[in-house]
Amino acid sequence: GVSGFVIIAESHISIHTFPDRQYVNIDIFSCKDFDATSSLSIVKRTFSLPEVKVWTLERGIDYATPREGYNGMVRERVHIGSEASAQTPRDSH
Repeated sequence: GVSGFVIIAESHISIHTFPDRQYVNIDIFSCKDFDATSSLSIVKRTFSLPEVKVWTLERGIDYATPREGYNGMVRERVHIGSEASAQTPRDSH
């Protein structure tokens, strides 16, 4: 298959094709609101897709101030670090 990416500032579109499986995976991410229904219609028409499965995830910055954003990032990364440490085998000596 073929993969392609379009990256614009903080947004992107990625497409991965699997012709042997008659499958395409498309991810559209935007830092701004956009019409997902219209985008889906365009994708279905462009790729002649009779059937699709769609997952819409609301993503973005949920913080009111840069300080809240920073604190949230630190909390999330500390949590990720603690999960990784718990999964790392410990030396038995």
